Amino acid sequence: MENLVGYARRNFLVPLPEVASFEELNALLLARCQTSDGRLLPGQGRTVGEAWEAEQPHLLPLPRFAWPCCTVHVLKSSRSSVVRFEGNRYSVPAGYAGRNVLLRAYVDRVDIAHGERIIASHRRSYGRGQDILDPYHYVPVPA
Repeated sequence: MENLVGYARRNFLVPLPEVASFEELNALLLARCQTSDGRLLPGQGRTVGEAWEAEQPHLLPLPRFAWPCCTVHVLKSSRSSVVRFEGNRYSVPAGYAGRNVLLRAYVDRVDIAHGERIIASHRRSYGRGQDILDPYHYVPVPA
């Protein structure tokens, strides 16, 4: 497995791609992987693409719903309607100040839920000491 990680890093991530989004990175990596389809596998006498075609009928179907690739944290929002996560502060609607919330940290975003309802979603920041605020979280909702 470690050899495959090294192979993928050397062949798909060196030099480090400069992209504007995760979508662009995924598209670039897919294209680079597909260029390997014609590569002959050592000792097998067939290409990567031929091996993939032979393997597909033996694979299980994908799950009906995607697995949530995130870390989950139970946090308490402050009186100023923010939650602290990894050295940053993310806003929640003012009505949830002082309440326990569930933060799901994905690679590109942070979702904050109360019960089953997502109450805030922010672009994830990997910096430190930043305030990621939505000004609408502090505007009262008309009754």
